[in-house]
Amino acid sequence: MEKLGDEEIKRVLVEILNKIDAICRKENIKYSLTGGTLLGAVRHKGFIPWDDDIDIMMPRESYEQFISYCLKNDVGFEIKTYKTDNKYAYTFAKACSKETIINELYGNRFACDMGLFVDIFPIDAAKGNYKTVVSKVRRKAFSRAIVIAGNWQRYFLSKTHSRVIEPARFVVYCLSRLFFSRKLLYKIEDFYTHNESWENAKYVGNFVDAGSIKKAISLKKWFEEYEDCEFEGLQVRRLKRYDEYLKNAFGNYMQLPPAEERVSHHTFIAYKR
Repeated sequence: MEKLGDEEIKRVLVEILNKIDAICRKENIKYSLTGGTLLGAVRHKGFIPWDDDIDIMMPRESYEQFISYCLKNDVGFEIKTYKTDNKYAYTFAKACSKETIINELYGNRFACDMGLFVDIFPIDAAKGNYKTVVSKVRRKAFSRAIVIAGNWQRYFLSKTHSRVIEPARFVVYCLSRLFFSRKLLYKIEDFYTHNESWENAKYVGNFVDAGSIKKAISLKKWFEEYEDCEFEGLQVRRLKRYDEYLKNAFGNYMQLPPAEERVSHHTFIAYKR
C-alpha cells in the first residue's frame, strides 16, 4: 500500500469536511468546527500548521439526524459509531474515508477498520446552574477515562500532556484492562442525554468525551447562530459567537503556544487502500 504524506492526509480530510458540509446545508443540519479546528480556521484560515485533524460538533438533535442520514444514503464516506460497529469503542462518531486505511500506533485496540477520519462530537444539554453542571460532568469522569484508555493497544507517553500526570495515565490504563466494557459507552451517553431538554438548558457541551471541564461546558446561547468561515479554501460553518467559545476554551487563542507544544495529536500512519 502507498503511504500518504502530511499534505495528502490533509487533502483527504478536507474532502470529507466538504462532503459533510454539503449534507448539512442540504438537510438543514446545524454544525460548527470545534476545538483546534475552529481555532485554526480563525487564526490560520485552515489547519493549525503543526496539526493534521478536523473536529466538528453538532447539537445532539442535529447529530442524530446527521448519523441517520449517512446510514441511509451513499454519502461518499463511512460513518462509524459504537452503535453501528461492534469494534468501534468511542462515545462520538467518525466520518471515515473509504479510499484510505490507517494504522494506529497506540490506539484502536479493538481493530476497527478505519480510514482517515473527521471526528464528530455531539453537544448535549444539562439543566441547572454552572455548579450543578460541573458536578454532572465530573460524575462520569472515571468512566470516560476508562473508555479512552480502553482503546489503547498499549500504554504510551502522551505527546501533549505534562509528564507529571503520566503515573495517573498508567494507572487508568491498567484499570481499563479490568473495567472496560461496551456497556460503558451506552451508560455514558444515556447519563448525559436522558431527560435533558435543550430548550430549557442554560449550559450545553461535549460531555460524553469531556477531557477538560472548562472546555466541555459552554453557554447554550453560543450555539444559537452559525455563520460561514474559511477553512483551507472551503466555506464551512462555525458558531457566530466563536470568539466567546474560543476564549473559554483557550484563553488568548490568537497567541501562538510555545514551540515545544506545537505537536500533532495523531499517532497513525495512513495509506491508500
